[in-house]
Amino acid sequence: MSVKELPSLVMEHLKDLFYALLTIVYVLLVVVYAVTPPEDILTVSAVIYPPIAFVPCLLYLLSAKRVGFSWEDKFSVLVVFNALGSFFWLIAEIIWCYYYNLALGVEEPYPSEADIFYIVAAIFVVIGIAIYIHNLYQDMKGEITKREITISALFTVILTAIIAGLLSYPLTTYAAEEELIVVCLDITYIILDILMAVLIFVGMLLIRGRIGKVLFLFLLSALLVIIFDVAFAYLDLMELYYDGHPIELLDIASYFIDAFAFYEIYKLYK
Repeated sequence: MSVKELPSLVMEHLKDLFYALLTIVYVLLVVVYAVTPPEDILTVSAVIYPPIAFVPCLLYLLSAKRVGFSWEDKFSVLVVFNALGSFFWLIAEIIWCYYYNLALGVEEPYPSEADIFYIVAAIFVVIGIAIYIHNLYQDMKGEITKREITISALFTVILTAIIAGLLSYPLTTYAAEEELIVVCLDITYIILDILMAVLIFVGMLLIRGRIGKVLFLFLLSALLVIIFDVAFAYLDLMELYYDGHPIELLDIASYFIDAFAFYEIYKLYK
């Protein structure tokens, strides 16, 4: 599979009942975020987030035994590490939404214990993708041109500069007013996002075949996480973020795309 084939693949997959169902659910969620009154959006967001985060976990469990795990099988490493990331994200969402938002009535519990699980989840995803991409590169480096490597490096530098530029103003302007732990967490997320960005652009050069579709979906999910994290950090530092903010639709989309990836894995091992 190549990136050029993406439009035709999107139309093809929409004929698949699972893809169509999640797409319809996502469109309905966009409508829900658009029409829900501001005073109710916190509750709505808190209720729906954990079940959405559970969908990728459920899809992984359907093929977990067949995929297995072995350090020799780098594809199984990719799958299991992304699955662990999904499980840790699920725990984080339960803590954030059900414990803080609904049980304690705390809006935007940042920082909180949930951040531990968000960070651990991102670390597992970064490591899993890095191991798999490194293995692919070793097998395929003869097929990759210097032009492709240059373009990948250029895009990585540009994205890193964009992230740094977007966050430099709020970080330098508002950091003095924030707790040190908030600034440290923001920086931690930024570092993880930059690592993900590097992996995304390198990984895009290595996408091949049916397994390449799984890698593409994981990379696309990671890209949405990066955009959401940067937007969240920016809005939070400027005190513009609130639970139920429309930017959450990017985060929700990343969960659905992870679900698509695990669905493709299920079909591979079916």
